[in-house]
Amino acid sequence: MKYIIIVLAFLAMSCNNKADDAHAHNADGSHIGEEIPRLDHTIWTDKTELFVEFSALIVGNGSRFAAHFTEMDRHQPVREGSVTVSLIKDGKGIRNTADAPTSPGIFSPAIQPKEAGNYQLVFELTTPGYSDKIVIDDITVYANADEAIKALGTAKDDGSISFLKEQAWKIDFKTAAAVNGKIYDVINTSGVWMPSPGSVKTMAAKSNGVVDFAVSNLTEGTPVKKDQLLINVSSQGLASNNLSIEIAKARSSFEQAKSEYERKKQLYESKIVPKAEFEKVESNFNIARSNYQGLAAGVAGDGKQIRAPFDGYITAINVANGDYVDQGAAMVTVGTLRSRGIKDPNCTFLWTHHGECTRHLVSDQGWPMA
Repeated sequence: MKYIIIVLAFLAMSCNNKADDAHAHNADGSHIGEEIPRLDHTIWTDKTELFVEFSALIVGNGSRFAAHFTEMDRHQPVREGSVTVSLIKDGKGIRNTADAPTSPGIFSPAIQPKEAGNYQLVFELTTPGYSDKIVIDDITVYANADEAIKALGTAKDDGSISFLKEQAWKIDFKTAAAVNGKIYDVINTSGVWMPSPGSVKTMAAKSNGVVDFAVSNLTEGTPVKKDQLLINVSSQGLASNNLSIEIAKARSSFEQAKSEYERKKQLYESKIVPKAEFEKVESNFNIARSNYQGLAAGVAGDGKQIRAPFDGYITAINVANGDYVDQGAAMVTVGTLRSRGIKDPNCTFLWTHHGECTRHLVSDQGWPMA
């Protein structure tokens, strides 16, 4: 019986030794084989970029900061000055100051938290040229190392490649905070600006005659309104190709054809004349009517009128006041507001879009163009 009791006592001691080995701790309170996780933050202000690395903050443990300060205007390390780091909660806290950088751009202040909780971490930089204050919110101080490891995991090598600030300071390299915004892909090229179909229209002479501008000082760039009278083409006084004479002849032919058509129509309905004969008279009547209406359309006084097809601007004038033109000759071109180009001595080109000038080209759909 005594032998059995002795064996059980040895087994109990052995189990206790194994339990103690399984829960062995480092001096900082973490388990053997585990490392305190490290944190890093990058913060930008208008003056300074701060990249800081430090071990998770634990009550009773001193934590030293590797605070990298970069001047934003030159993107060079801060070489002179001091940095004070403060750990603040409810308006109270602890602080420590590094009076000079340990190496160009790097300050190494240290603090030892006294209570667990959620804090603000504040860095105050003072240099010969300027001062800056950078605040990092929601910094946790953990009660012990096990709590920190449980929350953050252990420090592990994830295989990523580091690009140190010390390396970045030696080359033409800069970082900045990411922002939301539109990205325009600009391609430098050359070409000819072409207005979209429908944004310009060229008005042609509808008869032979002499050009008479209805708008004083009609020039390229003159604004016009829809249906505004721009030009009269008059044939008054011409011995040949006189519009008034041609209209009179067309009207006489039309009235004669109309009379013949109405007479033949009654005879056809009474079955006195055959269908073929009536159809020939009907065709002659339609031709005479179209000819007369075409010549008479747009006539005021003794000339044909050229009117603006829509609101816009004169983009081209192909004739001079008093010129003689043949029917079909290009007279004037009108463009919409979206197709108006203006030269300006202060820039290469201005483009008018919805009545507003900007120092770049704008497409007909309103897109900026390089």
